[in-house]
Amino acid sequence: MGLTIHSSLKAQGSDAQAQKLIHALHQTTQDLPFKEWGSVVDLSGDQCDFNKRDKEDPLRWRLIQAEEDVEIVSQQRVIGGQTYRWR
Repeated sequence: MGLTIHSSLKAQGSDAQAQKLIHALHQTTQDLPFKEWGSVVDLSGDQCDFNKRDKEDPLRWRLIQAEEDVEIVSQQRVIGGQTYRWR
């Protein structure tokens, strides 16, 4: 029997801070009494399109099971009178 745990997280910060948080959560889960753990996988762009993956690719099923897309909201900030915009 297999078990897949899906979770939803929401935090403010940079990509680097998000990666640090995900890796800290993953490390913390290692103490739970499960036989094995998968690794953290970081995908972007076309890597996230399960239709562009081989049918035997183990990540394909994970992508099919993903419930939501990650939305990156375009933001702008005024610093020292200068407006900066990023995505």
